[in-house]
Amino acid sequence: MNGSTSHRITPRTLNPRTLATATRAAELTPPTIRRSAPFLFAALAIGISLPLPASPPPVASPACAPVPQAGQDLRTILSGFNGYDRDRDGIREINSLAPVAFETRPTLVPGSTTRLLLVLIEHRLMNSIAGTFSVGDLTDRLRDYRRHLERDGFVPYFVDADVYAGSQHQDGLTLLAMRDVFLQVRARAPAFQGAVLIGSFPEAMLVRRWVWRQSGSIQIRGATYSNTSWLRIVPELIASRSDIVLSDLDGNWSQLYHRNAFQTESLVAIPNANSPSNWPQPGQMLICSTFERSQPTYQDCFYIDDANAAYGPVGSSLAVTANPAPLRPEVGGLDRYAPNPIARPDIMISRINPRHVGVVQNPLHLDTQGRPKTVASTTSPDNAYVRDPAMERRLLIEYLDRNLAHRVGARKASGQRTARLRSKRSNDKSHLADGRVALGPVVDFDDATVPDLVRFLATPAVVKTIAAHSAWNESQIFGTYAMTELDAVTGGCYWHWKLSGAQYVPTYDDNTTRERLGFPLLRTLWTNKKLAASGPTFYLHVGCNANDVTQPRKSTLSTTPSVNVPYSHSAYAGHVQLTENVLFYANGLAVLARAKEFNDVPSGFAGAFGAANGRFGDTLKEYARRDSLDGTLGCANYDRTYFWSILGDWTLRLDHTLRPTESVAILHTHAGFQGHSIALPVGRYDVSLLQHSIGNDALSSVTVSPGFRVRLFQHDRFRSEGMAITSSTSTLGAMNDQTSSLIIEPVNQGGVRLFQHSGFSGPSVALDIGVYDVNTLVNTIGNDTLSSITVQPGYIAYLFYHAGFNGGPLTVTGSLGSLGSWNDIVSSLVVFRIY
Repeated sequence: MNGSTSHRITPRTLNPRTLATATRAAELTPPTIRRSAPFLFAALAIGISLPLPASPPPVASPACAPVPQAGQDLRTILSGFNGYDRDRDGIREINSLAPVAFETRPTLVPGSTTRLLLVLIEHRLMNSIAGTFSVGDLTDRLRDYRRHLERDGFVPYFVDADVYAGSQHQDGLTLLAMRDVFLQVRARAPAFQGAVLIGSFPEAMLVRRWVWRQSGSIQIRGATYSNTSWLRIVPELIASRSDIVLSDLDGNWSQLYHRNAFQTESLVAIPNANSPSNWPQPGQMLICSTFERSQPTYQDCFYIDDANAAYGPVGSSLAVTANPAPLRPEVGGLDRYAPNPIARPDIMISRINPRHVGVVQNPLHLDTQGRPKTVASTTSPDNAYVRDPAMERRLLIEYLDRNLAHRVGARKASGQRTARLRSKRSNDKSHLADGRVALGPVVDFDDATVPDLVRFLATPAVVKTIAAHSAWNESQIFGTYAMTELDAVTGGCYWHWKLSGAQYVPTYDDNTTRERLGFPLLRTLWTNKKLAASGPTFYLHVGCNANDVTQPRKSTLSTTPSVNVPYSHSAYAGHVQLTENVLFYANGLAVLARAKEFNDVPSGFAGAFGAANGRFGDTLKEYARRDSLDGTLGCANYDRTYFWSILGDWTLRLDHTLRPTESVAILHTHAGFQGHSIALPVGRYDVSLLQHSIGNDALSSVTVSPGFRVRLFQHDRFRSEGMAITSSTSTLGAMNDQTSSLIIEPVNQGGVRLFQHSGFSGPSVALDIGVYDVNTLVNTIGNDTLSSITVQPGYIAYLFYHAGFNGGPLTVTGSLGSLGSWNDIVSSLVVFRIY
């Protein structure tokens, strides 16, 4: 047994009939009592002390959380958590929550229908650093991101989040403090949708113990027993990272958290030959002469103790009663009444965190183009990677650029399909089995080799799925191939060194990499720009442990270094983490992957994502919904949805088609408004958008709507401005085929106009940025008379049906000829610019 040690039990005389009677009494006890102390009744009736898990009490619910008040605006709710010390130990779990600098709206009072979305940005990312991209470059992207979230129907609020990142191992405690924030926001905004976490934030580690009958071979106290069945009541690290704690707001997670190191009971036992064949059953006693007990140690985790069992010595044997039905202590709310009671997401959470994979090499190991070269060294350059804030910011900005590119439809027609890869030793082809219509035609890469893998990654496709045996740092892609074939599709100069004589040579021809998908290959393709034309992509990775942060699995505290340190420690995760590399180096938009060694595929993925207005987050919600309705799932399978999380942006849809009124400029590849084209709204568009649509250095003519301007730049990152266009231009002269980035912006100041009647008729008033309470309406078109509204590009209006900015809001980002159910009820509003 991994991490286990044998313990001798002093033999004691025990009457089996007494134990069975006491256990039956426990079974008849009301569930609310029995679930809290499943061993108590048998122990008291027999008059012995049974060895129970030596775990400390979990961290209790906080008594110091701020209490939300009716009518509070969101800024006040968040600031109430500044200096939040959840367990009152003198260490603040939340230092501050403040709106980012560009979050300029005067107030936001969420209502019952507000589709609020929190975007939490790690405070560290907003600091100035030396490098190619400034804080202003990042802020510009975040502004564009906010504008498109609003366009997509959300009410986003961007928060500069400074949470605990010190040396104390308390990731789960800090996470619970963040969960407290979400709970209070949900109390004020029942339609609160969830959060996108940008940067490095703590993650939940789940440990679970349950009653399980297994068959095959087992080693107990050094002896091997073959072709047998045994009882397994063993705690297991089921997910080193999971977002179910943050997304399930009615669960009992606070009661399950253990910050300090604790020991819990582990048992494997073989029932004696005269045991009933249908074991284990409720109230059934098993006598086990062959058994092994240990007490593995865990810390900073959420301990789901599902084991409804009691056991004690009978001479030199062990008497065990074990109910296979799990206790499910984490499940709360209405989830308890489902056929399969599991914790389900109430809000959606996803993470955009390039910190682990944003690494650089010693410049002495690279050539003048920044690619690996042969070096004379006594240690491998593979040990010389260091995290770099400038590289981290670059990867984050590249991600936000392709997020924007997807949202404005910058995708070639050939990319409207799905690509599916299966390695030679993976027999799984069930992913997307129900999605050929919903997600478009499927391009299969079966029995793939590594060169096939590169072709798969380079194939334009909006969704890509990977089925391969995997670990936390790689997927195994078996099959022979010639290195010349791989060199041709990758461009060579691999980010992996192999010792050859007295030198380290960059190569992929190494047993540790040759048949692998991981950082060395993905960083090579990214550096050589081999995936630039494939387009932004959603990934489903069904390989084991692909979203894990440590190996080996099923390990205890002493043998799992990555979970033995806080999330902010340099040893946590690592630059080789598989799904993070896929997200940031393989044009990822979002990745759905598992943090456990298991064999499940999310059911309903294609149907949920391919549905009208389906979002990537709906794939995980649908999987949890389906499993909650399946009462036949066995104890080892019932909570498998906990293992899955989303990296990237869960809010994205398969298709973000622009409304006709949103496009203000059209880019054309040929003069005279001919050739390929893409229509765009106001915004900033770097080279990645052009690469994914009409191509870099391919712009030859521009159509511009009145009142707008298109500024063309010769280089990426808006460098070397070439010309500004304020009217449709059929030829670009010196800037023909020279544009690598551009900005589309309004020329004149716009605003908001309110109309007393529908159809933009009757008395009206024009408003600019400001806060307008009921008196403004009384003195203009009248209170409770608003029936239609126009909102110019770059502006947004929040309407409230009560004075004092209460009730609502209704978010308006365009023109509405009729307000429907909001007709003649508006009493206050807020207007501000979003770019």
